[in-house]
Amino acid sequence: MSSSTQTTPCPLLIQSTQTARGLLRIYERLNGELLKHRTQQEVMVAPEQALQVMEHIAALMPFLGVNFDPKALKPLRTQPKIGPLGYGDER
Repeated sequence: MSSSTQTTPCPLLIQSTQTARGLLRIYERLNGELLKHRTQQEVMVAPEQALQVMEHIAALMPFLGVNFDPKALKPLRTQPKIGPLGYGDER
């Protein structure tokens, strides 16, 4: 799943490694949102929208030259950090 094992080189003249890594992280977080939905937790993204974006990311990976295997990615559950104090309050 690394960009060093490219199936077809990206036609862009710039390195696309960082773009692919960022998209993979977004894919993992969206997969985590689907997992949260299945376990009846509060989600930040609607499941239908998450699936649609995940399909778009999967379609971009061959263009970027990444051997994409969605089963190799771990879902990341995004949890907002909420503290007892508001922003800027003394700690």
